[in-house]
Amino acid sequence: MIQTEQMRLKALHAVIALLVMIFFIGFVEGCFYVYNWFHQKKITVAGDILEKGFFQEDEALGYKPKPNMRVTAIYKENEKIIYNTVYTTDDYGRRIVPEHSENREKKFFALFFGCSYTFGEGLQDNETLPFYYSLFQPSVKPYNYGLSGYGPQQMLEHLKRENIKDEIAEQQGILIYIFIDHHINRVIGTMRSYSLWADIMPYYVLDQSNNLVRKGSFRTGRPLLNKLYWLLNRSQVVKALNLDYPRINKKHFELTARMFLESQKLFYKKFGSDKYYILFYPGSRYVQNLKPYLQKFGISYLDYSGLFNPSDPQYHIPSDVHPNSHALKLIAEKIAQDIALFDRAIQ
Repeated sequence: MIQTEQMRLKALHAVIALLVMIFFIGFVEGCFYVYNWFHQKKITVAGDILEKGFFQEDEALGYKPKPNMRVTAIYKENEKIIYNTVYTTDDYGRRIVPEHSENREKKFFALFFGCSYTFGEGLQDNETLPFYYSLFQPSVKPYNYGLSGYGPQQMLEHLKRENIKDEIAEQQGILIYIFIDHHINRVIGTMRSYSLWADIMPYYVLDQSNNLVRKGSFRTGRPLLNKLYWLLNRSQVVKALNLDYPRINKKHFELTARMFLESQKLFYKKFGSDKYYILFYPGSRYVQNLKPYLQKFGISYLDYSGLFNPSDPQYHIPSDVHPNSHALKLIAEKIAQDIALFDRAIQ
């Protein structure tokens, strides 16, 4: 009888403890719900970018722009217009690089890869990094393969395509990948990246021999982990504290570097050029983590991490993190100075 009573008391205490814990979690979540409600920003995307369907799903890339599009994109925060711009794509879905007044014969190509910083989110067609680069290197034809939300895996997938060389008219040139720290999150599909947009992006891992292996997309390649991410991302605490998982570690840097290495090999195979560069955008903290791998693999890089402070208002779109035309023009000029091969011609 005494043992039975003790077991009942223990069970009761366990139930009470569980209820208290549930109440506490609910209370904390409720408090943060109120906090998030008062601090939330109402984001609105207007213009015909949604009506015309600027993006389309793609099995290899996850998503890509539609070809031959011209759309307006109006981005608002709490009804305040952050930017109002036009995006135009060519026959291959690349953002166009308008010709400028000095219409010199184009002898060389420059392929630009990366995310919204390369694409030129919030900017006009003649305010992007590839456009400004063409001003400083008029004998070069730039091609903009960047797109908002992209990471290194999209460059890899582009270079794996059999017909990519057919999209480039010139025979000689360079490739530049614009790197920002958040690309590591996209490579591994962190909780926030996956939950916001990256679920259909390419999912790569390293096998036991450190070879890249694609396992479909983040959505199809790891269903159990995705369910955990979905659950955690619904937490008001996670939203308020801007928490993400997993923490970036050494193996994530190696995975990213090996994507760069494989892309370098493909670029040389397809175009016969070793003029392949990883450009670290100003403010990058991960440059020191990636440099040893790039040096080990023989990958050239442009360390612009200290060129300027990207948080300085003169270098980004007001009320937005994306670079403005002034910042991109500075970087384009710096690239032209550092890679002067087109002034000497490619031997």
